[in-house]
Amino acid sequence: MSAELKIKKRNGAIVDFDEEKISLAVQKAFLDVLKEPHTDESKEIAATVHAGVVENYGGSSQIADVEAIQDSVERSLMGLGYFDVAKAYIIYRYEHEKIREEKKRNATAIFRARGEGSLARVRGCRSRPKARARRPEVLAAKKSARRADCSPAASPGERERGACV
Repeated sequence: MSAELKIKKRNGAIVDFDEEKISLAVQKAFLDVLKEPHTDESKEIAATVHAGVVENYGGSSQIADVEAIQDSVERSLMGLGYFDVAKAYIIYRYEHEKIREEKKRNATAIFRARGEGSLARVRGCRSRPKARARRPEVLAAKKSARRADCSPAASPGERERGACV
């Protein structure tokens, strides 16, 4: 692990570059396709990726992101002639990108369904509910004003809830 090199994860977190994580990911790809971990080749690919990150980002204010590192892993796999492993690695990345997008769409749909202010609940945070008017006459005046804005065609339920404002 190199403390001076940092990478940006998908969630925006900046973490230390860890060559061992790359080696393990490549070993898993080899294991999946070739049924052997190819430890030496995995370490060689991780070292090549590390050298590329040092060359492109070392000593600069820019930070490599996960996508750039994974692109480098793909190029290294193909450069060593492991096209089947590279293909599986690319497909794996694509499938997991789709899963992340689906989770994001679902979270957005939940947020919209729950209404304004619910993002904290979607993300699993606890937040204080909005403060409500303490005086009943203020609440009644607001409700009455909303009802006055309703058209005659609005249903009684909409008028009662003030949903036709």
